[in-house]
Amino acid sequence: MGAINLGLQGRSNEQLSHFLNEDLDELYNIIDIKHSRTARKFINLRFRAQEVSNSNAGFFSSCYIYKNYSRIARIVFDHFEFQFNISDPKKSTRSMNEWVSGWVHEPVRDMLQDSIPSDNRLVFIYTFNFHLDWIMSFDPRFTKQDIFVDDKNRVLLVPMMNKIGRYRIFDSTGYGYTILFQPSNDRKFYSAIVLPREEYSVNDVLNIFKVPQII
Repeated sequence: MGAINLGLQGRSNEQLSHFLNEDLDELYNIIDIKHSRTARKFINLRFRAQEVSNSNAGFFSSCYIYKNYSRIARIVFDHFEFQFNISDPKKSTRSMNEWVSGWVHEPVRDMLQDSIPSDNRLVFIYTFNFHLDWIMSFDPRFTKQDIFVDDKNRVLLVPMMNKIGRYRIFDSTGYGYTILFQPSNDRKFYSAIVLPREEYSVNDVLNIFKVPQII
């Protein structure tokens, strides 16, 4: 969002700047960008994400991009610019899907549609691969069949992983879920496993967290 806000003006710029709690316009007026407080903040956030993930970012365009914008986007947000041919949207879309495939290490054929490329549109893509080993994995000996309600409210009988141990758990009758916190080998990070209560479905929990509004 920072890279997007960097190229905005007017009301959109004001709204996103307020959301990010930063005014990125100052980056255009600094020769040594990395010494800017704003730049250091976003670079630090990026480094923290890259500590535990394989993340890559780029933006695709068919028009001339202000060179200073490309430079700042690359230095601060690690966004690299790629050009696509607007006269051949099928080929352009295929190239973007292949770019994503190369970073997520899986075939991606239809994430982006042929209608995406446009002569007045920038396409920002961020790929994120996350892998973090738990201190103690689930013990397959304790796996058993149990009832699970999916996001379409279907009641399924699925293999449920189990293990014996002591963990931090958020559990309150006022909420439709419990949260199990799993420590990782890197003590700075935890994974949070959200478990719906018996009378709640996965879809209920997603709505409680307002996931549809987020995505």
